[in-house]
Amino acid sequence: MEHGNHRLPTIYTDDILTLVREHYSDFRPILAREKLLERHGLLIGRETLRGLMRDAGLWHTRAAPRKAVQQPRARRQYFGELIQIDGSEQLWFEDRGPQWSHR
Repeated sequence: MEHGNHRLPTIYTDDILTLVREHYSDFRPILAREKLLERHGLLIGRETLRGLMRDAGLWHTRAAPRKAVQQPRARRQYFGELIQIDGSEQLWFEDRGPQWSHR
């Protein structure tokens, strides 16, 4: 949090965090801010509330999406060789033809 002249009184931030915990713990900071103003008459900055909620463990920033690690696949014995992935028996022709079987 900020220090000095811009810091909110602790009693004020404690009251806000108590209300957020009791009523808006599953809200994002922007919606929680709107509800605090609408229902309780408490005005607080969007980023100030976000920081308070983050420090209190009520809001977690989104982590950067991680790229999925792909396992290397084994090389094919022959160029262009394919693997059969779906080996289930299915009615490919909706009962209009013979049933397909991988056997």
